[in-house]
Amino acid sequence: MKQQVQIFQSDHPQGGYNITYNTSSGRKSFHLGLKMSNKREPPPLAIESFAMDPNHYHQLMERVEKMLKKDG
Repeated sequence: MKQQVQIFQSDHPQGGYNITYNTSSGRKSFHLGLKMSNKREPPPLAIESFAMDPNHYHQLMERVEKMLKKDG
């Protein structure tokens, strides 16, 4: 049997994806939701640093440096 993976956008209220895969031993389906890390803070924008509030930009950069040090 040919292995196959199908991914569809979910109609679940919080979004995400429905994933189904087939193998020679069977088929599995599951829902992969979107991670909501912090509902109080909007997601970052892909804009140049000079277009942002300098204090907010520096706070974000400090968080990135802290994350990299922790993971590295």
